[in-house]
Amino acid sequence: LEKDVIGKQPAWMALSCGVNDVAHGAAGIPLDKYRENVTQIEDRTQKAGIRVMIMTATMIFEDRENESNKKLAGYNDFLRQLAKDKGCLLADLNADMQAIVKATRPLKAGPILTVDGVHMNPSGNVMMAKGVLKAFGLNALQIETAHDAWGTKMLAAEEGAGDRIRFPGPKTDYHGFDRHDFTVEGRKAIVVVPKKELPGRPWIWRAEFFYSFPGVDLALLEKGFHLGFISVGNTYGSPDALAHWDVFYREMTQKYRLSKKPALEGLSRGGLYIYNWAAGNPDKVGCLYGDAPVCDIKSWPGGKGKGLGSTSDWEALLKYYRFASEQESLDYKSNPIDNLAPLAAAGIPIIHVYGDADEVVPWQENTLIVKERYVKLGGHITLIPKPGVGHHPHGLPDPMPIVDFIVEKAGR
Repeated sequence: LEKDVIGKQPAWMALSCGVNDVAHGAAGIPLDKYRENVTQIEDRTQKAGIRVMIMTATMIFEDRENESNKKLAGYNDFLRQLAKDKGCLLADLNADMQAIVKATRPLKAGPILTVDGVHMNPSGNVMMAKGVLKAFGLNALQIETAHDAWGTKMLAAEEGAGDRIRFPGPKTDYHGFDRHDFTVEGRKAIVVVPKKELPGRPWIWRAEFFYSFPGVDLALLEKGFHLGFISVGNTYGSPDALAHWDVFYREMTQKYRLSKKPALEGLSRGGLYIYNWAAGNPDKVGCLYGDAPVCDIKSWPGGKGKGLGSTSDWEALLKYYRFASEQESLDYKSNPIDNLAPLAAAGIPIIHVYGDADEVVPWQENTLIVKERYVKLGGHITLIPKPGVGHHPHGLPDPMPIVDFIVEKAGR
């Protein structure tokens, strides 16, 4: 202690111990001896003028009722009390870890552990770093800003070494850009790579109709965005479809290190996907781009208002959403128009392009209601009307107003 810590006179020492002590079972250190050792380390360090941050032991064993878990819980309870008694900062990493893996089984396939089920993977190390930042009093926004700054710095180092992310699958041409086709959880996925990516690896995530009206996508690729897509079938933004979106998001942001806040692009029925996923994941969205987007299933495919509707799509939607009756679908309160509060609270900027003569997805029943309600909630939304235009064509003759909006809001 004197040589390796006190002798170097750091401003802070992070005190974290306990996992190996408990993991060795009967050979581990008894709790009374553990208390004595840790208290002595804290006292000697504090007296040397070095401030101490106490970190709870992270490990969680598969069987929460086993003796090792009970022993580790005793260690951590002592550490929490010691931090309180001695006025030390507390980074409660064990509590953070439990919150992350609470519903994840088996732990060896969890989101923050390596395959041995004990050591942290890169996401686990990030969790620990965020726990330290939180202990220092940083709020959630400051922590994410620090994390993004670190990611940008690491990315710059990777780019300096010529390291580009390599996506799986065969490489083909997509309008002059490299396209990769592969599968994620059994679903077809596509990623198109820019010739020179922007720092932070921003990306646009298209919800539906990958090949249709690609003007915005191509312009963003030119500017350094990646383009991502996962095929979940024509399932109208249903919960089952969005479960696949969750997996795709983790794959893109963790394995391939794309930005944690993509721009979501929803053409027509794609609006259901982007709004529904964003409402459940408001901290994971840079901005929303809706192009004549469906924002109320009663309007389309239901055709319960001014719109033409689609009988076959309405019947399919009732099945995919598992509505017991049509009345249940009409009473549904999680349409995009009804579920804007999480987006407004997160400050997600929105842009809509629409034709004011659209008879398929009438803007008055979709975009206009979103606009009125989102502004009332304190949200920011930009509208670009196309006078005399119907549901098609999507996009703008010059896509740059949309592109500039997305670059500004999601181009970090």
